[in-house]
Amino acid sequence: MTATSPLEIYNESHDDLQAIFRSRLMTQVLVALGSGSRSLSALRDTTGSSSQALIPKLRQLEALYYVEQVRGGYALTPVGRLVEPEIERLVTLMGVMERHRDFWAGHEIESIPPEFLREIGHLYNAKVVKDAEEDIHAVYTAFLTITRNASRICGVSSIMSPLLADALREAVMDGKQVELVISRELISGLAAEPYSTMRESLKGRANFGIYVSPLPIRGSHQHRRGGSRLG
Repeated sequence: MTATSPLEIYNESHDDLQAIFRSRLMTQVLVALGSGSRSLSALRDTTGSSSQALIPKLRQLEALYYVEQVRGGYALTPVGRLVEPEIERLVTLMGVMERHRDFWAGHEIESIPPEFLREIGHLYNAKVVKDAEEDIHAVYTAFLTITRNASRICGVSSIMSPLLADALREAVMDGKQVELVISRELISGLAAEPYSTMRESLKGRANFGIYVSPLPIRGSHQHRRGGSRLG
């Protein structure tokens, strides 16, 4: 069987797609119902629209078998529950791209594993920290603060510093789970002081692991598949 391309599928089903994405209300209703059934008054509050504007859109969604009437309001159908998460993911993805467009345009993305790119919508409320003339270490300071406040640390890096290494050592000693994926180039540097002493102090701890990536590390992301554990 020959696979059908996404473009061919779009050409066949573009009416339904356009019906949803052209209508602010239909998209809002689907996303709102993704968290559970809602009454008409609740949907009015969520969308900021009147019943007169909402009801025709609800009827359209019912005709598409995405929404159904239930006791006290409206809910997604089984088909709607299948479709809504994909719409929600696209909405959050576009929100992240719009909010941090300059950041994503200026940074390496291709090396981030697909499974993490699919979760990129969770970064919508993230803050991009930039160095400034009055504080050239702003990014580094923020990174250390996040490291110290984290309950679990999973990271990928091709660089290390004594200050960061000490913060990670403290986290392990406090009982936090710390797992690092590092580059082949970095592992040789960790054999020197002060890193060798820090690694020795953590030897045998079940909550600490270092993995060496078989591939070059060009960005900062979480990834442990395919590495070899050292710690």
